[in-house]
Amino acid sequence: WRSSIFEITMTIISAVYEDIPEVMRMSKTFYPLTRYELLAELDESSVEDLIRALVDSHILLLARRNDKIVGLIGAFVLPWMFNRNVLTAHEVIWWVDVDERRGSIGMDLKEACEEQAKTLGAVALQMPHFTHIPEAGKLYERSGYEHTESIYLKRF
Repeated sequence: WRSSIFEITMTIISAVYEDIPEVMRMSKTFYPLTRYELLAELDESSVEDLIRALVDSHILLLARRNDKIVGLIGAFVLPWMFNRNVLTAHEVIWWVDVDERRGSIGMDLKEACEEQAKTLGAVALQMPHFTHIPEAGKLYERSGYEHTESIYLKRF
């Protein structure tokens, strides 16, 4: 009888252009679960532009487990709308593959995004959540976030 122990490693890295196909895969999985799909279908060219913008000037972090990308978080770092001298980060995508959610990957990504936002000079990170996922709000509050607003959307 022979026993072996497999080491499973997870690292968080900054995305590069070569990661676009995997980020696109995750985006295509994530988007239908949002209510925004009722507003507009996913346009791959637009998503690629978004990915490139995040890679070039903002935040796009990937969780890699044993050479496979299993999660991501992306955020824009922008001047605050009421004071251009203050930078804030705004999450636009946060996804962990369903079969990888039993661990801490999602929280690790969020914490890495917070650190990257601070490094880029942001004083806050804004994390939205979908109304059909109410447990997200509780998760944010346990992580030190405060509920500051809710967003309503009217389609025309």
